[in-house]
Amino acid sequence: GCVKMDILVNETRRYWVEKAHQVVLPVFFALAKDCLKKTMPVEVKGNEADRLKFTYLGAFARSLVGIAPWLQTENSSPQEEGERNILKQLILRSLKNATNPNSLDFMNFTEGDQLIVDAAFSCNYRSISLPNR
Repeated sequence: GCVKMDILVNETRRYWVEKAHQVVLPVFFALAKDCLKKTMPVEVKGNEADRLKFTYLGAFARSLVGIAPWLQTENSSPQEEGERNILKQLILRSLKNATNPNSLDFMNFTEGDQLIVDAAFSCNYRSISLPNR
């Protein structure tokens, strides 16, 4: 009955949290370490130089907007709270590197039309409960 349903829901939730982490952690971890551009594989058809202007911001912004609802979740397990806190710290470091002109992972916020889309995605970080800094 209800106990089996609770177990199924918890197992399903854990599965989806793990899948989300598999997608976003490589991006946030590398960007927080200032090595996203060095380590992220990029596959493009056509004008590679043009695509590289937006690829990293796109990965960061889309990862951020994708994980944002989970970051805002409250009243979850202690394990998820710990994971959320770690991810928030990675995101803070990622934001610092993405916006620091001296960073290896400084991102394009000024050239081309695609950046409007990606920058709009990245603005979603404001809705995430991050520590005030």
